[in-house]
Amino acid sequence: MEKEFYKTLETQGITVANLKDRYTDQIMMKKLVDYEVKSKISVLPSETSSYYEKHRDQFMEKAKYRVKNILIKAKDEAAFELAKIEMNNIYNKLKEGEDFDVLAKQYSQGPNAEKGGDMGYIEKGQMLETLEEAIFKLNSGEFSEPVKSEIGYHIFKVVDIKYGRQASLEESQKDIQTMLFQDKFKVMVSEWLSRLKKKAYISIK
Repeated sequence: MEKEFYKTLETQGITVANLKDRYTDQIMMKKLVDYEVKSKISVLPSETSSYYEKHRDQFMEKAKYRVKNILIKAKDEAAFELAKIEMNNIYNKLKEGEDFDVLAKQYSQGPNAEKGGDMGYIEKGQMLETLEEAIFKLNSGEFSEPVKSEIGYHIFKVVDIKYGRQASLEESQKDIQTMLFQDKFKVMVSEWLSRLKKKAYISIK
């Protein structure tokens, strides 16, 4: 392994001394940036609270729906017609009161069929818009009509809903501080490098 390492360095025209110099330069630059830039950045509590009040919508947790599904797959026009007929039959069984889990295990071609079609908790933005339109208008305990997608027909059932809530300032504080610090760092390090370039201390390509 050691011979291969040095051989790789040699083919790239890099000596061990060069390599040590590069890492030394990187370490020195990091220390310099820490001293000249990072140490001079602070995020005041007032800045954090001000950002939170102006961007409260960013800290609103989305509602999460626990969903089960039944999927009948289809690839071509004929298969879609057959899938539609089969799914309408399943839908009628659900309307007659048959158990969703049992029907999912019996008919569904989805990866979660053995679990009664359980997809776990989902939130908006995770699935196709057509499917979300069918899911997120349901109340807990309700199931959808058959829905067509590019892979076949679906029926969804919502079994639980965790409604979204507003995260507090205390819960969001660390994330806001990190974000504001990073924003300030980008500006300050750019200004610092610009000053160094003007003083000809470093050459920036």
